[in-house]
Amino acid sequence: MTQERLEAVSRIVQGNGATYEEIADNLGITVSTARDHVNELIEQGEAIVSVTGENGEKEFFYSEDVGLHPTANPRSNQQEVLNKRKKTRQIRDHLHDMEARLEELLANSEPAIADDFAEPAGEQNVVIHRTDAHFGDEIRDEFGEVQFDTEIVEQREREVLDKALNEIVRQQEMGVKFGEADLLLGGDMVTGEITYPSQQSEIVDNIDEQLDRAFELYMEYIQRLSSMLPKVKVVCQSGNHGEIDASYSNGANFDRILYMMLDRAVRFSDMENVTFIQNRSSVFTNFRVRNDLQADKEKADALGLDSVDDLAEEHRTGYKFHLRHGDNSLEHIGTSAGKRRWYNWLGRHEFDQAYRGHYHKHSVDSIMGDVRCIMSGSPKPADDFEEQIAEWTTPSA
Repeated sequence: MTQERLEAVSRIVQGNGATYEEIADNLGITVSTARDHVNELIEQGEAIVSVTGENGEKEFFYSEDVGLHPTANPRSNQQEVLNKRKKTRQIRDHLHDMEARLEELLANSEPAIADDFAEPAGEQNVVIHRTDAHFGDEIRDEFGEVQFDTEIVEQREREVLDKALNEIVRQQEMGVKFGEADLLLGGDMVTGEITYPSQQSEIVDNIDEQLDRAFELYMEYIQRLSSMLPKVKVVCQSGNHGEIDASYSNGANFDRILYMMLDRAVRFSDMENVTFIQNRSSVFTNFRVRNDLQADKEKADALGLDSVDDLAEEHRTGYKFHLRHGDNSLEHIGTSAGKRRWYNWLGRHEFDQAYRGHYHKHSVDSIMGDVRCIMSGSPKPADDFEEQIAEWTTPSA
């Protein structure tokens, strides 16, 4: 989304206002894209308010122009804008305080790194990729019946864990030996509170409640995996729903707050076989599996390198995995544009396998040769937005 496009939307809205349809027709874009542009302008601080017309259509005005609309109440709309801004400011300040406190606690404690990190040869890894859980969302059907809420997402996420552990036991009984579980948390684990203007009317839990419930659930994941397997690696990537525009906070994201909470809890627990991996990138996280750190260190020392990080990829043991949330990836890798992006990412990061989410669908795509990209689904069913654009899938894991 370019700034030039946003400025064009702003010019259309100024003065007499415009509906989503009018913006879309004027710019030759879809109605859903017009809605995204209006929401982006509001999130940037533009004083745009909505007015319901005589026929029920929603029109958008700048607050100073809203009085030109014969059915509008400019005072109430301006007050609504001020209230939303105050609420947004309060949430951002709260996020800043939480993030700063967690940063301080993590900076003053030893990182979570499993003892004896090297993995015995011949053993296998378990990979559990969880993404797009959207703790806090509520979805109702056309009759008002709840189809998705916090209790439902907890039940579905716990069912995924139960089935995964049962499968591990089944294979262990057949003689398979597992050396490590890799728990990938791919983003949008919590749904946020101020991601878009109307969100606060669509959630059942505020951000604190979302974080608390998600923390308890994924801490259970880590504890149960830790008690069952020799080692656990938790790899974290933030999603787009957690993003918040806080200029004073670098990379502020609700998902990242959740990951720091989990990281801190692991550090102060009695679990000594858990390694936690998270970075400040909002786009990707690279990590290695089945790697022998001691062998890598010996190679680095033999080559006169300062650290293992300087060792070329082709000289390292194990495999390199690549985790993205997926919002900057096209839905289908099979298109020419989709392939081009993944070819370029593969060329830069030199990974052996990739994981992504965001689209709430499951697929396995070949990028090049044996290099695959696995896209995991979401426990969340389709909502009104997906209904409007006629794009939806059933909940899946």
